[in-house]
Amino acid sequence: MAIQSGHGATLAFGTTSTFSPGYTTIGGFEVSRDSLDTSTLATTGARTKIGGDLYDVGAQTHNYLIDPTLLLTTEAGSIDDLLFDSGAVSVAETITITLAIGGSFAGTGHVTGFSLEDLSTDQLIAATISTQWNDWPTVTQQT
Repeated sequence: MAIQSGHGATLAFGTTSTFSPGYTTIGGFEVSRDSLDTSTLATTGARTKIGGDLYDVGAQTHNYLIDPTLLLTTEAGSIDDLLFDSGAVSVAETITITLAIGGSFAGTGHVTGFSLEDLSTDQLIAATISTQWNDWPTVTQQT
């Protein structure tokens, strides 16, 4: 098994935008499902449970350093294209997270938010976007 750090990982969008800033973190995500209580009035000792039917794939948060050219609304790779494609809210993007030594997560998702960090002296300007998978992403193992 090859243990690795996140250094060298990439996040790419590929439907309406080629937005590709200098990421400082690419958010992980969790998968969870409800646990359903099957206990009855006749249950003794401890409650009984079964797993729910559907999984919920959690949201991700990604941090990056601001490049002023990525703020231009005339550029195909701007944040504007992820949030408002041709003036309408973008509904879907192809999102791919690739690990540095191979393997990836890829699927359809959407941007759920954008925030600009505080502006201050002696600090690089940073921003955050959040994304949500529309469904379970395709997992590709390292080859």
